Amino acid sequence: MPPSPRRLIRRTAPTALATLIALALAPAALAQTAPLYDPSAVPFAPSRLSLDHCPTAAIADPRWSRKTKRDSNANGVSIYSYSFALDRPYWSRHPRPYDQLTVNPHGSLSYHCQKFTGELAGFAERYHASILAMSKREKHRSTHKVRPLQRITHPQFGQIFYFLEEKNTQQGDQTWFYTVDTLTFALKSNGTLMHGRFALSRAPDEALMRVLGLRKTRPGKIVEGTLKTGETLRAKMATTTYRTDKGLVYYFRKRKDNIALFDLVLNAL
Repeated sequence: MPPSPRRLIRRTAPTALATLIALALAPAALAQTAPLYDPSAVPFAPSRLSLDHCPTAAIADPRWSRKTKRDSNANGVSIYSYSFALDRPYWSRHPRPYDQLTVNPHGSLSYHCQKFTGELAGFAERYHASILAMSKREKHRSTHKVRPLQRITHPQFGQIFYFLEEKNTQQGDQTWFYTVDTLTFALKSNGTLMHGRFALSRAPDEALMRVLGLRKTRPGKIVEGTLKTGETLRAKMATTTYRTDKGLVYYFRKRKDNIALFDLVLNAL
């Protein structure tokens, strides 16, 4: 004779209750095991680095990918360039918990040094004018804003000239997909010119992120995605980000985040 419904309930109730409890606790368990992750963070631990042929130490993160080259200008004057990049090789050397499913921010910081007998103000004005003229020619698939030339007083160099740029670039048939902020600065000491550029990417505004079909992810949200190998990755978002339905995460930096790093470099020179 089959057991009565009442007996079935008594037999299965403990198992069902345990299952419900396990399901209820599963998100909490995932939250404890998923690493906290900020895909928008730019790893930048600046140090004062001595560069040959430059009048002062450069402010850069020595962990970034580094290259050095020598060129000559039209007058035959040697220009020594030192570049530091936040690029794919960097991310390969310094992986983060969810990097394999993240569109990471990118950046570059370069210093160019040469012997220079002219006036610093004249160089800064000419360079700013050349970038401004170039921005007006870039009408196809990009918008390029060049801010006015500024100067600050420096106790050692007298003056440092600088200006900011903001460039939006279109990819394929998509709307504006990413923005690059750039700081350009110049100083002169003991007959040597140092000219630097610091560029950092960031996302466009939130409305354009939605145009691309990306979903907003609030801080504290656990995101997961599966690699081609079948391995599932999980991470707890530390900041607001955007992601696809398959778990691919896009960084979401803001202009003020980049400006803060620009100020850090300018103030440390």
